[in-house]
This record gives sequence, C-alpha cells and structure tokens, in this order.
Amino acid sequence: MIVTSELSNIRITARKMRLISPLLKNMRADEALVKLRFTPKDAAKVFAQVIRTAQADARHNFKLDTDKLMIKEALVSDGPMLKRFRPRSRGMAHPILKRTSHLKVVLEG
Repeated sequence: MIVTSELSNIRITARKMRLISPLLKNMRADEALVKLRFTPKDAAKVFAQVIRTAQADARHNFKLDTDKLMIKEALVSDGPMLKRFRPRSRGMAHPILKRTSHLKVVLEG
C-alpha cells in the first residue's frame, strides 16, 4: 500500500530542500523522524511535518501499521516565485526572486 502526502508553496527554496531529501530515501518513517529532529536545517521541520501527516493518513484511512512504513521517495519541485524589487542608486530597482517549493513524500508499507 502506498500513501502520499504533499505540501505546496513552502517558503524555502527547492535547492535547500533537496539537501534533505537524499538523507531519508529507503528509511523507515520513524527513523527518519529521529534523524530529522537532529538535522540543523529549517527544511527538516517541514519534512518531519509531511512525514507525520502521511503516517496519520496511513493509520486513519488505510489501517496500516505505522512501524512498518518506509519512505519510498521524497520529491521536491520548484514552486512559484514571488517577484519583489529592491531600490538601488540613481532611481533604479533590481529584482529579487523569493523562491518557493513543493514537497511530496511517498510512504510504502
């Protein structure tokens, strides 16, 4: 049985989120949560939230045992960019792209 959980428009760049995703692949969900608790990145909190949501879905909707759930894949994709401008000298403005990301975690158990 495959259970997925998604979170969209996260205000962390996809590049920073992708640093965390290879750490979790083919790991048990409980072990991944412990590993994320001690990972000093803001993206680790977001990953933990999505994994806990997927575990709750598996338990509530599919009556699966959460101890046997494995992380099959963690996909991070680019989200929409917020375009802002910063004033510069001589009346000019330079663009600032505030990047966002989407996260999808797939559990198998």
